[in-house]
Amino acid sequence: MEQYKELKIAIDSILNTSSIVRRRKRSESDKKMELFKQVINGLEEIQARAYIASYELNIDMNNYDEKFLEIIDALLYVNYGKDCYHLVSFYLFERINPEDGTINPVLIEETGEEVFLENPYDLYNLMRRINPKIE
Repeated sequence: MEQYKELKIAIDSILNTSSIVRRRKRSESDKKMELFKQVINGLEEIQARAYIASYELNIDMNNYDEKFLEIIDALLYVNYGKDCYHLVSFYLFERINPEDGTINPVLIEETGEEVFLENPYDLYNLMRRINPKIE
């Protein structure tokens, strides 16, 4: 709540008037996007943990993680469809060029457009373009 007070003070001083700051109620679509972001960030953390365990500690996490990841894969496929599932897989496994750390674009075959996915929000928004049923 303190952040809203600070925001109100800043706006009041800029506009030289009294204002009211209200938080917009998050829509169902906003909530779904936020949950999706948490899932993608969690999967990226699992990848990083497995990489560190494997290459720095010489511990193989594949047997531990495999079943969980298979279930998550299946849920993504069922919930978002084949094309979006493949897009998520690209984002997680092929988006970052391992040689130089640059971001590889995804090619939209229908339009020839190259799209750079910087974060899970970009991924989700592209998925919404591909599958209009996603809110």
